[in-house]
Amino acid sequence: MDAWEVLSLAREPREVAMSLLPRHRVLRLWLRNDGDAPVVLHRDDLILRDERGRDLEAACTPRIQTIEPGQTGAIDLVYRVFASTSPPARLQHAGGATVELAAVTSARRA
Repeated sequence: MDAWEVLSLAREPREVAMSLLPRHRVLRLWLRNDGDAPVVLHRDDLILRDERGRDLEAACTPRIQTIEPGQTGAIDLVYRVFASTSPPARLQHAGGATVELAAVTSARRA
């Protein structure tokens, strides 16, 4: 089993549009570890996909994060919006496990 299969959303995702970069979005995700062992997130293993399954080529911070059992960690994903882009729908680990995103709430411009 992929260690990622124990991750779930702890809160509703939030998205912020940046006034200086109007095509960029910052998506904040709060992930909870429902398992019995720590889960290590490496940004190079994360893929943010839209509703059509396309890779949004998001940059992620922090670079590496460990989420202990029963704990929550936050990650920020920055991606660009194009006319053909549909909203983010899932966060996929390179190993194949996914975290489905609930409806993303947009916040005011930063």
